[in-house]
Amino acid sequence: MSDSLAPSGLIVGIDELRSIQIVKKSKIFQGLGVGLLEGAGSGACLILLHGGDTERWFRFPAGQYALAVGLTFGVWGASFSGGSSALK
Repeated sequence: MSDSLAPSGLIVGIDELRSIQIVKKSKIFQGLGVGLLEGAGSGACLILLHGGDTERWFRFPAGQYALAVGLTFGVWGASFSGGSSALK
């Protein structure tokens, strides 16, 4: 029986019951979103606190590093959280 079709106060006798099915919906997209936000936020904050390049022959400002590391950490976080939430 689907949740939308079943009345809230349905009473069934044990002798009338043939099977019970428990359906658990996957939370993979929720895990992907949380991992992406956590990874991107922590990566960007980490690099913004560290600052930009001053010693190398090619220099990038802290904002560009924050974007690159935030995207990298976001992908890692999304894959880890999405994978772990799919296994639950």
